[in-house]
Amino acid sequence: RLGRTRLAAPLVLLIATKIWNIGVLIGSVGILVGDSTGFEWLEYPRYALPFLFIAYAFIGVWAVLTFRARRQQQLYPSQWCLLAALFWFAWIFSAAILLLVCAPVRGVVQICVNAWYASNLLNVWLSAVGLGAIFYFIPKLTGRPLYSHYLSLLAFWGIALFGGWGLLPVNAPLPSWIPALSAVMAIAMILPILGVALNLRGTMAGYRSTVPNPILSLVLFGSLSFVLAQSMNVLSAIRPVNKFLAFTYFNTAQTHWMLVGFFVSVIFGAVYYIVPLLLDAEPFAALKVRFNALVLFAGVIFYGAALAIGGVAQGLKLNNPEVAFPDVVKGTMPFLYTSTLGSLLLVVAGFLFFFNLLSFGCRACCACCNNSGKAEVRP
Repeated sequence: RLGRTRLAAPLVLLIATKIWNIGVLIGSVGILVGDSTGFEWLEYPRYALPFLFIAYAFIGVWAVLTFRARRQQQLYPSQWCLLAALFWFAWIFSAAILLLVCAPVRGVVQICVNAWYASNLLNVWLSAVGLGAIFYFIPKLTGRPLYSHYLSLLAFWGIALFGGWGLLPVNAPLPSWIPALSAVMAIAMILPILGVALNLRGTMAGYRSTVPNPILSLVLFGSLSFVLAQSMNVLSAIRPVNKFLAFTYFNTAQTHWMLVGFFVSVIFGAVYYIVPLLLDAEPFAALKVRFNALVLFAGVIFYGAALAIGGVAQGLKLNNPEVAFPDVVKGTMPFLYTSTLGSLLLVVAGFLFFFNLLSFGCRACCACCNNSGKAEVRP
């Protein structure tokens, strides 16, 4: 869309999608029967990984062909982010498969590789895809240009340079220079955080709308969650704080805000915006999207806030030698109960999203069949 060109080699993309879905199905079943690799963010068993890698290679070919055929030569920040994410994932995924699954390294090197892969996947790949969507949809939904091209550059290059170094606990069983370098790079992430926050503030400054837009609310919530999650990451990198919060629920809360609060919220908004255009149909009912968004927001807040506060309480007790470990566990139970409520709300939000898409697709297909003689295909 930004390149003002048609989709190149749609058959390649269709084949890649089928192979990817087969790989996801095989991998998910493999985990359920106990064949997980045991590596964080790379749990799919060995026999599912070739499907994912081949599918992603096809997607890469399709993206390069479409990008080369673009008529709009000047690149928009969303294109930088999506292209970088495209090649970044191929690099980290192939390296992780080689070093952790096919020819596994040993000892502390295994910890380093897994931390490097997980950090790149969460802080670089997800960030690049999500920010690419944010930089596109907020101007699109508000009718206002993106505030600053240079702040977008700062955010993009900051994430690329500093995001993939792995946030390791200061007491990790590694040479001391590795956690130290990891902490420095994590703190340097304050630069892309500021770039994103200032850019969004400038874009939204003075914006007023008489009709609330739930899709915009999803994207904005995702934007705020990105700033919050990465700020928690920076806070956790400070040495005294890291010693205090390492191995607590605070780290789980940070991952949750990043994965669900940021990425899922933005992608929900993107899907709700794009699907009606693809099917040439009326937009989703605003009430359904708004209800789905509210349930998602409540789930993210209940889960993330409970575990963040519970992680601080847990850290206080773990660092108090007078408190026995069973008492530490008992003290976290109220926070776990609250986070369980958040988990249930997130499940409900997922089902609402699925049923909204299903009912919308059925309605669009019925309308297409009834008006088949008048239907037009959008380029």
